[in-house]
Amino acid sequence: MMHGLSFVLLAVTFCATLASILYLAFATCGVAWHRIHHQRNIPPPPESVNPRPVTVLKPICGPDPNLYENLRSFCQQAYPQYQLVFGVSDAGDPATRIVQQVIADFPNLDLALVVDDRLIGTNFKVSSLANMLRMAKYDILVIADSDMRVQPDYLRTIVSPFEDADVGAVTCLYKGSPVGGLASALGAMFINEWFLPSVLVALTFEKLRFCFGASIAVRREVLDAIGGFEALADDLADDYMLGKLISERGYTIHLAPYLVENIVLEPDLKADCYAERERAMMVFTQRVRGRLFGPLLGALDSLGATPNHLTLASLLAGLAFCPLYFWSKPLAFVLLAIHVFLDGLDGPLARHTGVASRRGSFTDTMSDQTVITATTLTLMYARVVHFVPGTLYVFTYTVVVLFAMARNFLETPYSWLIRPRFYVYAWLLVETYLWPGTIDYLLWICVVVLTLKLVTGFVRIRARL
Repeated sequence: MMHGLSFVLLAVTFCATLASILYLAFATCGVAWHRIHHQRNIPPPPESVNPRPVTVLKPICGPDPNLYENLRSFCQQAYPQYQLVFGVSDAGDPATRIVQQVIADFPNLDLALVVDDRLIGTNFKVSSLANMLRMAKYDILVIADSDMRVQPDYLRTIVSPFEDADVGAVTCLYKGSPVGGLASALGAMFINEWFLPSVLVALTFEKLRFCFGASIAVRREVLDAIGGFEALADDLADDYMLGKLISERGYTIHLAPYLVENIVLEPDLKADCYAERERAMMVFTQRVRGRLFGPLLGALDSLGATPNHLTLASLLAGLAFCPLYFWSKPLAFVLLAIHVFLDGLDGPLARHTGVASRRGSFTDTMSDQTVITATTLTLMYARVVHFVPGTLYVFTYTVVVLFAMARNFLETPYSWLIRPRFYVYAWLLVETYLWPGTIDYLLWICVVVLTLKLVTGFVRIRARL
């Protein structure tokens, strides 16, 4: 009969999986419903004889990817009268030359560049908007980030809802378009596969009471009524606060049936799983290993071996432990030792050859986690490790590693982090040859410590978001 705790764990896992499936189905239905609703019930933007003139404010800081093409798309609007104001805080910003090129390429448009480092609060973007506002000629203001790209019908679509006097602001969703490699693709996937559906699911239950910073249109009189940009000067989430203040005035926030294109360029994966002190210790130990194994590293480099080769070899050695454990335990332990040795050598080789990067660290971490999971499942299958401690060990270890990556990405890293896999690998020898039946106790200790780090990680990530 299944142990009571095992049954509870399986029930919790089943319920969590079922809830995930139901949410996925609901999100899919929500996206489909919104698409059909917009196609059937929202008429195309009216072709007004005299559409409202518009001022577009474009705060810029640094040369975003494809900045020229992004800005150019706003200069090709099928709209009769609009002004485009660019804003930078530093004349030496490399983006200034790109803006000047855009202005030169469209001499017949009403384009202006504002260079002003005046700050009205801690939010630099809002300060830039306040500085540009003094150049704005028209009463409909459109705010759009510099990494956004639009089609010629953008202004007509986002301005037309102001025909309704109750509409105080108009905003729209955005989709990610990756430029570059894997990191950019993952960044775009976050926008397209998580952010966008989550918003549509939320709108199924309640009215829109906030804006999306990628693209916002607002009446100048409404902006003045909430206190102008000065009311947002110290808010990090200025887009959310803008919509909230407008909603509190009784105005409607309209979601336009338009997707702005967000150009996503991530040059590298920005997260690894190392704690702050652990990373410093890791760098120190890698330097020590680099000195100890200097001749070996030189030989590997001369043979054309790369850190990725060592990571792959380490992964294969760790996975080979699993079948060999049932055939020859001594040989399996030799391969596990090779896995640990190679895992400790890829970092020093990366530093020796000058190719150390967070991408390599991420790959190494995923390799280690794969071996941890595979070896633990093998020991569970062999009945060396019981189901509950083994499952909890893999689960808490994996979640803590993911939380460590998230915290590093959010620039709130763990101050310290335990990595019990080496203790487990070493104790496995004790379990096999000296003291059978004790490894579960070690796993329970690891689970307790990892759970503490899991809880603190969740709390810090939630607070940071």
